[in-house]
Amino acid sequence: NHLTNYMSNDKNLGRMEKFIHDTHRKLDKFLRRNEHILVLKSDKCKRAVIMYRTEYESKMSMLLNDRSTYEVVEVNPIKKLMKLNDSLARRLFDEEIIDLSTHRKFKCVGSILPRISGLPKAHKDGIPLRPVVDTMNSPAYQLSKFMNDILKLLIDDTKYNVKNSFEFKEFLQGVKVPRAHKLWSIDAVSLYTNTDVKHVRKIIERKWDVVKCHTKMSKKLFFDVLDFCIEGSTYFTHGDEIYKQREGLAMGLSLAPTLAVIYLTELFDTCMPLLPYVPLFLKKYIDDVISTIPERHINETLHIFNNFSKTKRLKFTHELESERKINFLDITLIHRTDKKVITNWFSKDISSNRMLSFLSNHPLSMKQNIITSFAKRVLTLSDPIFKGTNYRRIINILRQNQYPADMIQKAIQTAKSLSSGSQISNNSPETATPIYRSVAFIPGLSHRIQKQFKVMNPVLKTAPKTVVKLQNVFSCMKTRIPKMIRKGIVYRIKCKTCSRFYIGESKRCLCTRKEEHEYDVKNKSRPGPKTALTRHFVDNLTHHPDFSEKEIKILDFETDWHKRKTLEACYIWLYGDSALNYKTSNKLHATYTNVMNSFKHLHAG
Repeated sequence: NHLTNYMSNDKNLGRMEKFIHDTHRKLDKFLRRNEHILVLKSDKCKRAVIMYRTEYESKMSMLLNDRSTYEVVEVNPIKKLMKLNDSLARRLFDEEIIDLSTHRKFKCVGSILPRISGLPKAHKDGIPLRPVVDTMNSPAYQLSKFMNDILKLLIDDTKYNVKNSFEFKEFLQGVKVPRAHKLWSIDAVSLYTNTDVKHVRKIIERKWDVVKCHTKMSKKLFFDVLDFCIEGSTYFTHGDEIYKQREGLAMGLSLAPTLAVIYLTELFDTCMPLLPYVPLFLKKYIDDVISTIPERHINETLHIFNNFSKTKRLKFTHELESERKINFLDITLIHRTDKKVITNWFSKDISSNRMLSFLSNHPLSMKQNIITSFAKRVLTLSDPIFKGTNYRRIINILRQNQYPADMIQKAIQTAKSLSSGSQISNNSPETATPIYRSVAFIPGLSHRIQKQFKVMNPVLKTAPKTVVKLQNVFSCMKTRIPKMIRKGIVYRIKCKTCSRFYIGESKRCLCTRKEEHEYDVKNKSRPGPKTALTRHFVDNLTHHPDFSEKEIKILDFETDWHKRKTLEACYIWLYGDSALNYKTSNKLHATYTNVMNSFKHLHAG
């Protein structure tokens, strides 16, 4: 009833929602017609970068032509990598380290080489590109995640690492900087690509007594898998070319952050005893490091750090406190004359100050939570003496994002209570374990459906999910995956004679499913159950399927089995009499009839 009433009321979509949808539609049409113009997500700051395709390709070519880092590969290694992955997965299964379902997940089906793209560094002169490699669905992808869960246990979170700004602020409580020391930050230049992989392997070998406590793998098998994960992720594609990264770790490899942290930890463990002084502290967040140092020892310390790597590739840049201030993460550290360190919330000059707009198509509760969390962050990370200034900063930023004054004041008041340690009590008794699901957010409809869900199943917790996102506008610069090896699909196959269609779904590659259909049709006279596609050609001997790559069409993508089956049912319903499928196989609930009627004209024929 909620769906039917909503669909029958034309006034449900407000003026702002109509404007957003219309603008998005026009922008999408414009970008399709002007493929030489790209809209790219920027690196580190919330900005969209508009760039000509020729400029982007020129910068990517310049990046990949660095022969000290990348080399062109003539022979596609995908089959070799898939075979090696399956062999390692089999060894893990045979030694009873993984179960059958995990073994199936680890096996390669339609894997592709990693794909590289570039994120524009809008905060740097010339807007260079940061290379990012997408390893999803690559041969080493699943094994890399498996190994990462083991190697993460080698990291000592209490020694040098800080989890976030809040933990670092807590650490600074009571810290007094020695009179001869100043606050000092260093930054590893291109940490991932300059990490010495061979050195990291030796570190892990040396710590095998710790590693073996967290895995049942033998030492040989463990390092065989580790070597494959690192080596298998060094290959990637850009356009029609295949490249290999000669040094370091690929940015995008799930193992990369963990291996880089292990490497930096070893660097500091080795170099700290060599320093001519003892730092009061040294803390890092990935490749950003903050410490204390006597000013006269800066050059000597940099020399020690820069010469740790045998390859001499890893280098550090540095910054010394200026006017007794220095920035680390999103905090400004102020070194007071009484040796104490206080903090203030910091945002870079390049920051767009953009957050979820009040006018965006999101639930009001989500907007309230976001701005309250933002205000709480600013107040918690700042010393009370900056309270007045930060109130004004919060108000100005939220006004830039179109939030009304009363909502801003409410967020600040709530944030003050939370940052001072007051907690909102929750006396509701715990019942069964909640089930979380995302639901598309549609103003005027979603909250009614959520209320209905609560009545039907109190355990079910729903989270709103927006349909139209800025992400949809960004140009995809990764190498396109060939249609026939796409997985998690809803597809259609056409009958050449009567122009009707078979609608199917598969979690496997389209080429695999096509070959199975071809085999079934070729052997249609064999006894046994048959798909609706095969049955059509058994009943109509003069009809012939069109298995050409051009005519097989992918209708939709979905990795979740339940959602994919629902999508398949929706398309069977939309195609109506043009679909060859058994009508009994269509499990679409009658509730969706009115909704589906609105889209039926889009799929006519």
